[in-house]
Amino acid sequence: MNIDQFKAEIAKYQKQLAQPIPTEMNLCVEKISQLGAIHYRTGYLLANARRFLRKVKEEKTKDQIDKKKENKFSYQVQNTLLEGAVAEETYLVELLEMMNFSCTQQIEICRTIISKEKEELRYSGINMLG
Repeated sequence: MNIDQFKAEIAKYQKQLAQPIPTEMNLCVEKISQLGAIHYRTGYLLANARRFLRKVKEEKTKDQIDKKKENKFSYQVQNTLLEGAVAEETYLVELLEMMNFSCTQQIEICRTIISKEKEELRYSGINMLG
């Protein structure tokens, strides 16, 4: 994957994660199903983004080593230059981590809503099983 492919897929899932969580039990069940798929996909993308970041860092480090022969930079300056050179890739990794965590949080909220509705139905005397 290249960086533009990551961005396109991230934008798609960001839009879905930004949708409000329903308060109705059946809609929450559907939302959990959608979130499960997004959670899996963002986890997969996160792993690939981390691999991509490592690859880019390796390439940039090799470039810096070649330039170091010409310019005598301290380790701290080299590290700062490297972090600046991979800022966009690092941002994608951080964004995917946040999205993946957001899926988990939203799933838990949906589960809480479902549990609440089940308890309310139980207390109102409606038997959900029969």
